[in-house]
Amino acid sequence: MNSEPTAFERASTPWLLRLHAAPRWLVALVLVATLVTGLFLQGPVGGALLLLLAIFLSWLAVFGWRQLSLASRLVRLATVGLLVIAALARLT
Repeated sequence: MNSEPTAFERASTPWLLRLHAAPRWLVALVLVATLVTGLFLQGPVGGALLLLLAIFLSWLAVFGWRQLSLASRLVRLATVGLLVIAALARLT
């Protein structure tokens, strides 16, 4: 298995370091606030927030994908899929 970081991983490193330096409670609070606000707001703003959250979670999932079990991969896919469906429902 190749352990060399990909170009995507190298480009993401500064952002991951910033995220890692932030307090965990703050990251969790921002994620929950984005989810709740996106679910409560109808229209393009709510949809955009949910899509933004789906993109962020997809970005995070990329880094551990190779080490995840099939069940963990399915849970991540389902989570992102549900967020995208909810976002599209608000955008239409």
